Amino acid sequence: MIVNGTQTDGKAYCRGMNYYINPDSYEVVELGTKQYPFKSLSLAFIEILNYMSNRDLSVNVYVKEETTNYLKLNSNYIINITQVNLTTYSDNRNQGSAATIILKEDNVNIFDETTKFNMLVHGDLDLTIVSSANIFYIENKSKNILLHKSAMSVQNFNIVSAYNSNKVRLAMILAFDLQEKTVVFRDIDFEISGGIFYTGDPVVVIAENLNIDLYRSQYGIIIVAA
Repeated sequence: MIVNGTQTDGKAYCRGMNYYINPDSYEVVELGTKQYPFKSLSLAFIEILNYMSNRDLSVNVYVKEETTNYLKLNSNYIINITQVNLTTYSDNRNQGSAATIILKEDNVNIFDETTKFNMLVHGDLDLTIVSSANIFYIENKSKNILLHKSAMSVQNFNIVSAYNSNKVRLAMILAFDLQEKTVVFRDIDFEISGGIFYTGDPVVVIAENLNIDLYRSQYGIIIVAA
């Protein structure tokens, strides 16, 4: 499926449902495709927020196996999308071995200086598209990824936090209005402060083959639903 007519810098681009991330790419063009991948995982979240929100779509984000990727605190939003799948890939097959995601408070450069063309650099990108969500969701500072009215799957990663201070209440994923959707965590090693997932909504959580560093984690998965 292709989303047509989305505008960046006055130009229309065809956007598919698959985004590829490879921070070690030597290409000077970033389009989010397998041949010309984004070099920052954050760019996939910017794309999803600005161009895929409030749509009945299933979006896949593929991260190159055995790479190290960074996500900045309070900067990643998934708003009202049917399904978002975050997993790895290799050059020879769809499912790669594990990649690493490091969660950070600051100093995350999402635009690579070696890139000559990135279709997001001059785009009109902001958070106004989340008008269907209460502003509290955006202002809440207790998450790395905000998940709103969307199902999600995360598979095949080593996830590490590198915060400047101990984030006791911080959730890697903070979720609102899931309305009994499904969230999947599979084949993941967690070394994070705070917790993995927090929601106040009824939700189906599938957790398979997780290795959690209990010395650093204050909690794992919390569901507070009436």
